[in-house]
Amino acid sequence: MVMIARNERANVRPCFESFWDHVDEVVLCDTGSRDGTVGESRAFAGERGEPDKLVVGRFKWREDFGAARTHAHSLATGDVHVTIDLDDRLIGGAHLRYAAARFESEPELGAISASWEGDLYGEVWRQRVLRPPVTWVGATWEWPSVAGPWESQIRFLTPGSGEVTDLISVRHVREVARGRRDLEIALRWGRREPDNWRPWYVAAVEALDNSDSVRFHQAVRRGLRLDLPDGIRALFLTQCALEAHMQGERGRAEELATQALSYGPDNALARVICASAALDRNDLQAASTHIEKAEERPLPPEVAGVHQAVKSRVAMARILAPTLSADWRMGHR
Repeated sequence: MVMIARNERANVRPCFESFWDHVDEVVLCDTGSRDGTVGESRAFAGERGEPDKLVVGRFKWREDFGAARTHAHSLATGDVHVTIDLDDRLIGGAHLRYAAARFESEPELGAISASWEGDLYGEVWRQRVLRPPVTWVGATWEWPSVAGPWESQIRFLTPGSGEVTDLISVRHVREVARGRRDLEIALRWGRREPDNWRPWYVAAVEALDNSDSVRFHQAVRRGLRLDLPDGIRALFLTQCALEAHMQGERGRAEELATQALSYGPDNALARVICASAALDRNDLQAASTHIEKAEERPLPPEVAGVHQAVKSRVAMARILAPTLSADWRMGHR
């Protein structure tokens, strides 16, 4: 088990208890704790009668989670590494050895993903069981390069095509968001690597979470100049379309949403934005078509509310259409 930590003393025991009996080695790489995190970890290992099972490392923090995790994995000696954080709890630890055994029978297997879920962030899939050597990439929202495409760890972008398991999962217990930390790290990362689209994507999402429209537009403008994956470009364009729509710029909103649809016709939010704009143009047929296409697949929760509002407008327009047509004819006799 490999992890990095800083000032997480309160989480040491519940986290360790969730996996301790199922692993051969625990690597804790501390990045500058001042609350006794390391001491608590050593006390736990001593109480279990396995002080040598815990390997403590140090890493001088430089606002780069990828670098810190890479260093942590360099301290591990096992043939298979599992990654976790102290504010996580491993579920299904008894299945770890079964998962690890697959690396022996499948030489091409580089990583196995498991569900990571918490009240703050919902559910995503992340690479948890890894074949060393492991190198992590990214100053924040870091990912292991052994595992293939970066997007694959975020299920709502691109469903992962790699190996996954439902025998093991991770529960994230932190209840308070980290504020602007990841946003600031992403912006500095982007300034260091201006041609890398990943920090600008991270910054855009974090800016939205922090209601920082200035930083959001800054990140999107930088990102849209780069060679983005279609899924990321569609997300940028859709979010810009939504903001334009909320500000009453319906024409621009429709233009941006239409561009987003060119990168993926299954974009439900872009469909709903186009439907609303079509209603503003009194194009009931186009609005109805967009709503019907949006409903061809289950709607994400964040889209359902605005979809229902626009769908109600479409239904009302259908009711009023005959009356409006009759009034128009009477007025032109």
